Amino acid sequence: MKLFIFSAVLFFISSGYSVQAQTSGGPDTFGYNWANNLDPIGSAPVYLWKSIKDTANLVSGLGDDNSSGPFDPGFYYNYYGQWYNTLWIGSNGWVSFRNAGNITAPFPVIPTPSAPDNIIAGLLSDLTFKGANDSLVPGAAAYFWTNNTDSIIIQYDSVPFWDIGAAGYSGRNTFQIILDAADYSITFQYKQLMNSAPGYDLINTGLKTGIEDSTGNDGLQVLDTFPPSGSAVKFFYPGHFSTNDLNNAAISLGQNYPNPSSDLTRINYSVQKSGNVKISIQSLVGTQVETFDLGKIPAGNQSFALHTQSYPPGVYFYSLSIEGASSVKKMVIAK
Repeated sequence: MKLFIFSAVLFFISSGYSVQAQTSGGPDTFGYNWANNLDPIGSAPVYLWKSIKDTANLVSGLGDDNSSGPFDPGFYYNYYGQWYNTLWIGSNGWVSFRNAGNITAPFPVIPTPSAPDNIIAGLLSDLTFKGANDSLVPGAAAYFWTNNTDSIIIQYDSVPFWDIGAAGYSGRNTFQIILDAADYSITFQYKQLMNSAPGYDLINTGLKTGIEDSTGNDGLQVLDTFPPSGSAVKFFYPGHFSTNDLNNAAISLGQNYPNPSSDLTRINYSVQKSGNVKISIQSLVGTQVETFDLGKIPAGNQSFALHTQSYPPGVYFYSLSIEGASSVKKMVIAK
């Protein structure tokens, strides 16, 4: 659906930057949190553009208000507690783990029970790969990259907004959606956006960034206006976000060994100064399994033996906390 476009005034630009005063948010009902690169706490992501064009697959078939897929990441990814191994890429700046078809303006708030659901909205807006007379926009492209192990990157490259003007489009937007199966995080990186948007009707067309589950009842909306160029937003899977991560220099948490394990695994760690140590075990969906209060532990290298005979096979997270600092890693239990 296309709406008449008129010039956006400076009020929308300035209001967009005022939204950036919020640098983190959440959790939603499931437990996701988010932080952007301006967040003063240590969970803030670092903007670091990933160069993938030389090795990525060009996404074919994208035009105006449509999608392409399915794409095979080469591994399973967990999103809102469900496992997926296929995804679809939408022309309007979104990714979904199911065929969401066409998602058109006006774009609703996140979350909302009405469609679309099960979306990752990197820049859910009225983008287009086609201009007037259904001709392809020169230079506009989308790329899909996977290492077939634990990382996916979807890149929108020089993609404009749809515009009622003669060319049918205006401006260019380059951004990435990064899915990391090492911790099931989601990161948006905005390299260059046309955030002045002289031809974009922000009120009536809408623009959203955020995540939403398969029911549309749970999710997190970060922005409803233009993200700044050179910025990043990261969504943290339950158990991976800490408002005290700046203190993590006081902790060094090692990978458990053996991993996978069946009945006994060892967690090695070190602390810079003496303090009360706690180790917690969570399931993949964030349910607390066990907590071990180890009391006051002296500074130095330490080791903890975790007995896992009673744990069902699967993926778990273990976290170490001491005096406000915390760190998390993933482990696998196999029988």
